[in-house]
Amino acid sequence: MKIVVYNSHDQYAFSRKEIERIRDVLPKAYWARIREFHIAHSHPAAKEVFEFNEEQGIAYFIRPVKEKNAEIQTEAVKDLLVGLSRIRSKSRFFLPLKERERETYSEFINHWMPVCLTQLRQA
Repeated sequence: MKIVVYNSHDQYAFSRKEIERIRDVLPKAYWARIREFHIAHSHPAAKEVFEFNEEQGIAYFIRPVKEKNAEIQTEAVKDLLVGLSRIRSKSRFFLPLKERERETYSEFINHWMPVCLTQLRQA
């Protein structure tokens, strides 16, 4: 999987290395359909932080930040885990995610959130 970081005057919630660290601890099946992972400032059709273009195999993580802190990192990991779960469940992207649908991913999030945060904070 290729990771593309867009140029921006702001930083992003994740760096390339942080995505790689998370990728290394999660099951490969959650990344299997992603050909390119774009860390971006925006996307014209985005409705959520994590979007996925099935045809092109491109995931977009849109989370520019002024500064990084533990709270932002935790929310970013949650958004990433929701997005990866949506890819796996073949959810429709570029539409607002309903709260009920978001809740269906809570078991996956609760299981992997501490693992991902530990991986990020060990670096």
